[in-house]
Amino acid sequence: MSNGDNNELSSKNISESGVYIETMARVPSFYMPYQHTHSAIEIYYLKKGQCTYIINDSYVSVSAGDLIIIPPEVRHSTSYNGRDVSERVVVFAEPEIIPDYFYKKIPAITEYISKPNKITMNKSSHSRLEEMLRKISHEQTHPGKYSDVMESLYICELMTLIASFGTIAQDVYIPEKIIDINIEKAVHIIDTQYNKPLTLEDIASDLMLTPAYFSYKFHKVTGFTFKVYLNNVRMRNAMNMLRTTDDSITKIALACGFNSSNYFKDVFKLYNGCSPRDYKKRTSINSKFGSGVTME
Repeated sequence: MSNGDNNELSSKNISESGVYIETMARVPSFYMPYQHTHSAIEIYYLKKGQCTYIINDSYVSVSAGDLIIIPPEVRHSTSYNGRDVSERVVVFAEPEIIPDYFYKKIPAITEYISKPNKITMNKSSHSRLEEMLRKISHEQTHPGKYSDVMESLYICELMTLIASFGTIAQDVYIPEKIIDINIEKAVHIIDTQYNKPLTLEDIASDLMLTPAYFSYKFHKVTGFTFKVYLNNVRMRNAMNMLRTTDDSITKIALACGFNSSNYFKDVFKLYNGCSPRDYKKRTSINSKFGSGVTME
């Protein structure tokens, strides 16, 4: 993986097949304060609720049953609205796991993944789509001898299903918003290098800004202090590792940029109200598609 990980997906321990799936619930007040990127294709499915998907600063309204496909290295974030909790499923897939002959046989796949797209699925296909997501999730949560092969095949089947029953929607609007290039660069550094010893002073120096001005600007644009934002990114990745790997607490802490397991445990409890070990036990079942969801 590169950007989203040597970016965030690396910590998600994406399987040998190049596939990772996760299910989460989002309360109506949830929003991502700033856009991020991944090195994999992201296939986002909103199972329930309402969502606003921000792609390169264009806003897309997403309803239950819709799909969003994000190519690698494209900036995006989400916010949720409506009255009820939303449920979403996200599949990350390395581009190379889709064989060349698929693109030749089904040219629509190239169109769907070459740029960001909102896909409206035929209602009759929803049950088939959700069943395919369950299969991918099952291989991830109950890995077998050939799970990596099965996951790759399922991604091809999923893309074929989308190409067969999906239609590209065109309901995008662009807000009046000016992006601060320096903060954009800073957020990218954090999202891709959170596992390294990052300091406000170092990043300010890289951007040729004074630490005081960079600190002020970062907080103004993102709504977070530098330290809080960095810990948010590290914590999000640590929580994903706790859900998806058998790594020790110490290994996860160091892999996500915390300088000691004790500090990690303190920060984790502050964020989540429980220890990393308790969180891992509680979410070992809830991470499965359709059998409960994690709240972040």
